[in-house]
Amino acid sequence: MLAFGDRCPQCGGAWDIRPEMLGKPAADFDSCAFRCHRCGLGFSNASTPNGRVSITATPQLNVPEQARPGLTDALAGAINVHNRPTKAKKFCSGRSEDAVTWTVVAGLRAVGAIGALVGEPDLGEPEALLLWGHPVAGSRAAEVLELLVQVSDRLEEHPKRRSEPDVIALWPELLALVEAKHGSANDSQPGYVGYDKYLAARELFSVDEIAVRSEGSYQLTRNWVIGAAMAERLGVPLRLVNLGPAGVAEHAANFAALLEQTPGRRFEHRTWQQALGDTSPPDWLIDYAELNGLCS
Repeated sequence: MLAFGDRCPQCGGAWDIRPEMLGKPAADFDSCAFRCHRCGLGFSNASTPNGRVSITATPQLNVPEQARPGLTDALAGAINVHNRPTKAKKFCSGRSEDAVTWTVVAGLRAVGAIGALVGEPDLGEPEALLLWGHPVAGSRAAEVLELLVQVSDRLEEHPKRRSEPDVIALWPELLALVEAKHGSANDSQPGYVGYDKYLAARELFSVDEIAVRSEGSYQLTRNWVIGAAMAERLGVPLRLVNLGPAGVAEHAANFAALLEQTPGRRFEHRTWQQALGDTSPPDWLIDYAELNGLCS
């Protein structure tokens, strides 16, 4: 155990070490073998130190201080009501994609460059910005949330298990939805039972229903259909962005081949590095990006 260090690497506090937990799954801070009660940092219970992942006592402790405002409300207000407790718990992991997404969006907001998510940093402040369906900023955020619920209802999604795009941003001439990935690939479930809700919109796809089901990108499919319906109601073009590492590009290209894209309805893959490189992020976000491998 001493090979892992007898002090917390973040604050120098003494570990609360519970060797009996090693090798057992760690679901949260309370179930970690290594815990620092001074700063709220813990580590998962892999038997070897290199396999351990940081787990914080609260979601707020897993993002830079500058990114903490609004986080509690956003997690509590995520539109997938059923998943809220699990979402908050997973947010505490050092591998949390939601934590990365929230932090990057907070940093881009700080320099007025949310448009960098879609390669257009000069778009200005969005009229609506939602994360996981929760209104974060913008005079039209509540309106966009209401529209998201209406589209969800029309698709007959369960009221407590609605699709929640990671980011929704609305400008006067563009609606953007973002599906973000960091440490994992796009989810693929060729046998996803919920496809029936989304494949009725045949005009949105360039291939038949069987091909869409077989490819399996159910999250991207839901966002494509929901985004198209919202954009039509708002009278603006749609951009669906698969934001993630370079390794996601091949999967994104396979998904793109399924779509009937038009000048007013587009899909693209962008990397975190591209989003950050399109603007001048604050220093704290640069440090965070380097620490979390977003610059490669």
